[in-house]
Amino acid sequence: MAQVMNEVVDGVLHSFQERLAAVEMDLVDLRGELVALRRDFEASRRDEGVLRASSAGLQRRLERIERRLDAADISSAEQREGLGRG
Repeated sequence: MAQVMNEVVDGVLHSFQERLAAVEMDLVDLRGELVALRRDFEASRRDEGVLRASSAGLQRRLERIERRLDAADISSAEQREGLGRG
């Protein structure tokens, strides 16, 4: 009877060890995926910063161009007015 009980306990323990090993492998896989996700997230955050900086630079450039165009329009209008009076 004791031997039968030992065999049952050994079988249960063996099954438990196999399941635990499978869980450990899944955990290793999940950790690897988490590391990859963290890397991707950080890269996205860096890219976002670069894009914001580029966008801000383009906005400033556009504003300068618009000011120049406005100044050119004013100058052109003043020249037309001066020619019309002459």
